Amino acid sequence: MKIKEIRKELKRSQLVFFTFKKLTDSDFHAGLREFKQRDFPKTKGKIKEELSLIRNYWKCDPMDYYRYRLFEKDLSDEELLDYIPKYYFYNYYMPAVYENVDLSIPESKIKMMGFFVGKGIVTPPAIVLIKHGKIFDNDNNNISYEEMIQKMLESEAVKFFVKPDDGQGGNGIIVIKKIENRLYINSELISKNQFLKKVRHNDFILQEGLTQRSDINEINPSSVNTLRVVTQKKENKFRISAVVLRIGRNGSFVDNSCQGGISVKVDIESGILNKYGYTEHTNEKFERHPDTQFLFDGNSIKGWHEIKAHILDFANKSSEFPEVGWDIAILENNISVIEINTYYALELLQCCSGGMRRQLDVYPVNS
Repeated sequence: MKIKEIRKELKRSQLVFFTFKKLTDSDFHAGLREFKQRDFPKTKGKIKEELSLIRNYWKCDPMDYYRYRLFEKDLSDEELLDYIPKYYFYNYYMPAVYENVDLSIPESKIKMMGFFVGKGIVTPPAIVLIKHGKIFDNDNNNISYEEMIQKMLESEAVKFFVKPDDGQGGNGIIVIKKIENRLYINSELISKNQFLKKVRHNDFILQEGLTQRSDINEINPSSVNTLRVVTQKKENKFRISAVVLRIGRNGSFVDNSCQGGISVKVDIESGILNKYGYTEHTNEKFERHPDTQFLFDGNSIKGWHEIKAHILDFANKSSEFPEVGWDIAILENNISVIEINTYYALELLQCCSGGMRRQLDVYPVNS
């Protein structure tokens, strides 16, 4: 048996999975500490009853009861069961969805860009590709560092992102800013030795930064605030099943939840923002963006119906991926796909949108 198959079987072992998660999952521990330190309206009997309900329905440990702080939420039985356990989602549901899908494309930012270009899907332009310290243009010609710098200076973009080919969650990104025709990393002029040292041990893609639409920029100007849109193929037709707006904060150049970003549920039909935005890992709740004071309640995504139509068009062009989470930037005259995500952060959705069982049509096999 191959190592990959062994790891897959170990993850399916409830003993292994839940022992590991209970030792390492900081979100679970934060919720459990809060449960132990505070009093809640629910009686111990009621909490025990709810834990039993979840365990019997999903046939696994109900540890997410604490991760999502369901002990403080007044929910019906159906609403409690809507919270899909990570164990079931990542070990059974998603592997079945992707059983015959080539996942090497969404797992590589370089392959993903080539895929988008080949499908006619708008995506941030690449300046160069970097493979273990060697620099290549889009035709795969080896070019010099100086030629790369010249390409950046000739570009109309004022910001560039150097992304690890296998990076996730905004980790490992290098930001290069162009100010008065000079290039800077962390407020220091870029140098050849510094740059090549940073990129010598991995593959990277260097892309132009995007300029988001002015109304989206008003929500938070430090990052490109993107839509996470889940598309699913049901009965041979694509639908949009969930949408959240991810917003940066504290001056961060990324909107990822693992970097402290805020997520706001977006109504699929109308594009109207939910009253509250939430963090995924700190259990914070906001009526306004804490930096810009942008009020979420009553605002909506302008041109929402056209945006939805474009996303569904992209999904149909990428029909080999029956279910993904799209990261979409809203620009002045169109939208641009940053990337697609296969295992698309269920926890993020359930933190800001509530349980996703009925919305995503995910049910235990034996129900």
